[in-house]
Amino acid sequence: MKKIALVLGMAGLMAGLMTVLSACSDEKSEIAEYKTNFVNTCVVASGNPQGETANAVTAICGCAYDKTIEKYGLKEFKRMDSELAKSGTAVPEFQQSMIEFVQQCSQNSR
Repeated sequence: MKKIALVLGMAGLMAGLMTVLSACSDEKSEIAEYKTNFVNTCVVASGNPQGETANAVTAICGCAYDKTIEKYGLKEFKRMDSELAKSGTAVPEFQQSMIEFVQQCSQNSR
């Protein structure tokens, strides 16, 4: 039950994550940088857990990022990230996608 609460709380926080990185010329490198920052921010937003829980949260956050890039692509992710930085909120469709991704990744990590 505690894990479900953590995942749902994390999903809500992930919908509001902001990623700030300098631009890279190589897209694969840029995707990797965004992922690192996204995962680190996600882990902190979920309460900065320790030990086994931190490993599980890190895996879920990484999986959610991969699904996000797969669905939206880097260009659209960056556009949404820019809008998020300006307004402080994500569009409802993106928020819903993030919640679904976190739930899927959580189930896959069991």
